[in-house]
Amino acid sequence: MRRIALLGLVWTAVVLVGLLLVPWDLPAVPCARLVGASAACLAQLAERNDRAWCTQTLPSIAVGIGGYAVLALLAIRYNHRTRG
Repeated sequence: MRRIALLGLVWTAVVLVGLLLVPWDLPAVPCARLVGASAACLAQLAERNDRAWCTQTLPSIAVGIGGYAVLALLAIRYNHRTRG
């Protein structure tokens, strides 16, 4: 069980390093300024942010949760093996 806990810590470190060091390609909208963006520009920015969610954020979350799911399955398998 210690191995699985250690794998959990290692996976947490991998996820944190990935989130901190992998460059995120945030969409740049040329019309966006600090003051006075038009409604069309705001709509374009919202569309690009939605695309960034689907192409960057969601896959990162899925990979992180997937790793924890694998660890949970390993822990369940280990518990069944030691009990039975």
